Amino acid sequence: MPRHEGRLTTFFYTTPSTKVRFAVARDEFDTMAENIYDEIEIEDMTFDPVIGIYHYPCPCGDRFEIALDDLRDEEDIAVCPSCSLMIRVIYEVDELPKPEEQKTAEATPAPAAAQVRA
Repeated sequence: MPRHEGRLTTFFYTTPSTKVRFAVARDEFDTMAENIYDEIEIEDMTFDPVIGIYHYPCPCGDRFEIALDDLRDEEDIAVCPSCSLMIRVIYEVDELPKPEEQKTAEATPAPAAAQVRA
């Protein structure tokens, strides 16, 4: 390790503004980790291809939600809009539906029986 690296690290963590920012970030991470209700495999979730959202039931009666685009961006925390609980989604990015597959599902017409007749 070069001699100046230790001084730079010490300076970074000992200046008042960076100490505060580091403490706030650490506290936010600790709070988020406390609210992780469970870790769920993506295969156990329900995918809505029309809106591109994965769902999973929440104990409060609502459901955890996470967008497909968020998963593609490697965000793995699904939140419940009604309570403070969150789940961590276990998945592989390369196993997510491809954008073409999602567009195909959206473009599929409704069954003839469900269409309104004029």
